[in-house]
Amino acid sequence: MANLIDTTYFWGELEIAGTNTENNPIAAGKLTELTAYITKYEPIVLKELLSETVYNEFMAGLIDDPIEEKWKTLRNKLQDVVALTSPIANFVYWHFVVGHVSYSATSGEVIPTFENATLASVNKKIVRAWNEASDQWEAIVEWLIENEATYECAANGADFGQFLLDTETINTIGI
Repeated sequence: MANLIDTTYFWGELEIAGTNTENNPIAAGKLTELTAYITKYEPIVLKELLSETVYNEFMAGLIDDPIEEKWKTLRNKLQDVVALTSPIANFVYWHFVVGHVSYSATSGEVIPTFENATLASVNKKIVRAWNEASDQWEAIVEWLIENEATYECAANGADFGQFLLDTETINTIGI
């Protein structure tokens, strides 16, 4: 199934270094890796939000011609194609950055070093990205509850309470 978002959603605060350079083989590799993260994490968060059944119906509905209005409306709640924003992008960004703080080597976890650069903490930036998504998820859950008769997420096993706990706001000191 195709993804709702793509690498163009990673700009501004969510920009991934090395992905915005044209005709650069290193950037192409980073874009491929970012796309892999999108492909992995978008379905995870949407299945938890919607339920697996509704997620599958939603993704199948997006390839119908014409697309049913309820699926267009849900898609528009999950992504803004004009502003190129989505809580999905924030969720993927968080996982991408956390996944790159250190690397697994045969001797254990290592932190990369860079010439002519000073390593800075990613905590504040990933917390902002996560919390922005958390606020958006809360609004989407409220909307889905109001529209349960249309989408039947809860009837198909979506646990909005657990989803909101899993995506609640965080802080830089871990409490």
